[in-house]
Parts: sequence; C-alpha cells; structure tokens
Amino acid sequence: MSGFIERVSRRSGKISRIGIAVSAALGLLALFAASCAGVPARTGQSGGAARAPLWVNDLEAGYPAADWAAGTGSGANREAAENAARMALARMFKTDVKSLTATNQRLSEIVKEAAGKKTVIFDESSEISQTVNTTSNVQGLIGVEMDTYQGADEWYACARMNRKESAARYSNVIKEGAAAVSSLAARGRAAGATMEGYAAFAFAVPLAEVTDNYQNILEVLDPAASNRRPAYGGAAAIRDSMRACAAKITIAVTVKLSGGGATSREETTIRRALAAFFTDRGFKAREGGTGDYALDANVTLEAQAGTKLLSCRYYFDTALKDRNGKAVFSSTEDKRASDLDAAGARRLALRDLESSITNKENKEGTFAQDFAAWLGELLE
Repeated sequence: MSGFIERVSRRSGKISRIGIAVSAALGLLALFAASCAGVPARTGQSGGAARAPLWVNDLEAGYPAADWAAGTGSGANREAAENAARMALARMFKTDVKSLTATNQRLSEIVKEAAGKKTVIFDESSEISQTVNTTSNVQGLIGVEMDTYQGADEWYACARMNRKESAARYSNVIKEGAAAVSSLAARGRAAGATMEGYAAFAFAVPLAEVTDNYQNILEVLDPAASNRRPAYGGAAAIRDSMRACAAKITIAVTVKLSGGGATSREETTIRRALAAFFTDRGFKAREGGTGDYALDANVTLEAQAGTKLLSCRYYFDTALKDRNGKAVFSSTEDKRASDLDAAGARRLALRDLESSITNKENKEGTFAQDFAAWLGELLE
C-alpha cells in the first residue's frame, strides 16, 4: 500500500488531475506540516506565587474544560516544560497519533510532486488554506496554543486548544477529506473488478485513514460529532472494499527462465514470489493458466567475470496483459551481484530479484515500485 502512495506521481504527471482527491491530500498534509506557523507562546515570569497564571495551580480555573482541551507540564527549562505539556494534551485524544504520522508521510510524496502543477485543483481561498496559516501542530493536533510561566525553581507550560474553534477547523478538513474518499470509492465501485477500480480504492484508503484520525480528535473536542461521522463508513470499510475488489481479479503468472544452468527450482522460486506479490495485495494469483490478467515474466541469469570476484547479472522483464492480450503494464530491470564463486553470485542475484518483487525489510523493490506507479497512472 505504501508504495502506491509514495510512487504514484513519480512516473506520471497526470495523477494531479484527480482534482478533489489531490486537493484534499494537499490540505490534509499542509495542516499536518504547519507546526512552524503556530500561535506564539505567551510567557510570564515569577514575581511571587500570587502572580502565577491561574492555570499553573488550577487548570480548570484558567481554562475551563467546557471551553478548552488543555494539558500542563513542568520542567527544568522552557523546552522541557513545553514538551511535557504537549504530551499531556496529546494523551487527552484517543487517536492513533503514530498511524496518523505514518499516513501523512505516505502522502507527502504526492503533495510534493503535485503542488507545483497547474492542473492541481487547489483553491487558495478554501477553509483549509486559511487554516494552514493560522494553526500549529502538536503530534498531529491542529490549532494548539502554548502558554509558559517561569517560576522560582522551574518552568511551567500549558498546551491548549479552544474546543469551538478547533472543532470548526477539524470539521472543515474532515468534510473535504470525506468528499475525496467518497468520490474515489464511487469511482472504484463503478470500475468494478478491474485494476482501475483497485487503484481508486488504493488511493482512497490513506485519505480515509487521515480523515478517521481527525474525526477521532474532533469527537474529543466535540462529543456530539460522533453523530456526524463521514458517510464512507471509515477507513476499514474502504480497505475492505479494496480487498474485495482485488479478490475478484485473478492474475495468471508465468515465468520463463533462461541462461546457463537454469533450473526448474529457480523458475518456481521466481514464479511463487510474483504470485505472492499479488496475493499479499488481495488478488487471486494462479501459477500458469489463464486469468483476468496474465503476467508474463522473462528472466535471464548471465554469468560475468570480474577481476577478483565472479558476478551474475539478472535481466527481468515483465508484461501484464488483459483478457484481450493487450499489454497494460510492463517493467524491466537488471542488476549484478558478485561473490567469490559463480554459484554464490547466482544465489545473490536470485535473492536480489526476489527482493525486487517482494517487499522485504519494508523496502519495495523496483518491480513493486513500477507496479505502484502504474496504478497511479490509472487515475488520470
């Protein structure tokens, strides 16, 4: 999933024409990245206990819970106190902040590459754009303000969010995000059991994850918002739709291995790696035979001599064809591996090829990246 989001616009400028989806992604990420444009902290200094702000000794008196979501902290210096206050505020929100951060990171590549394109629909007068310029960010929270006070022995800080103002900002962000998700989901349903349908759902999932996290935060600020949840049903529902779409698509995988010493075992290893690539994404995969799509892979392992080490280079060419035999996706790559002996170099080359196909160590290989980029091109 992450590869689709990270690579979707790298191979095609046309992705920016998704309009509402990219616009929403821009808005969501701009809000998340606005930590340096926040409201300046208000600072006071000690002159006796009577001069300390109300919130230092009585948070409810300083910032009533009916109007504010607030957390306080203290530390040996201002930075430590502010960090403690931020953590106290973050604990109030029952949201997966880590997931929110990861999702925004997955979307960041699209925003970077789409931001400068004239075809991106991004209304600078929109509520999201205006909010970007007036909000700060604390661990995924929008609209955080900070007060600090230097006491006799330590610093105190209060991180706070005005419930009414922040809820309004979140509501606007959620509205745009939900519209984008619903639009993409509708597109996916209309496309049916096709790669175009899968691509639409795949793009909708991370947008839904971000929107869900913001909805969770909104419900802490305004409990009544639990009655106004987005109509798309949550990211889990969109993900289920994506998997359901994939489950209706069968991909037949064939591999032809050539080169000196090629074995049926090596060929089977590559074929199974390709089949696993698709089944991991919810598709049905068949080794050989026919399907809704057919992936033909040609692999050549070529021994090469070096000055000190022996090498083996693989050449990997694939083509995905639809039922009519039309090639809709292709990928090509080659890579050399070296070892002390020819057998070792060959084993390393095969291992590198498997890594290119699969997603080992959370790093997608060239084939996976090319496939993700192609999915993005389907959303033109």
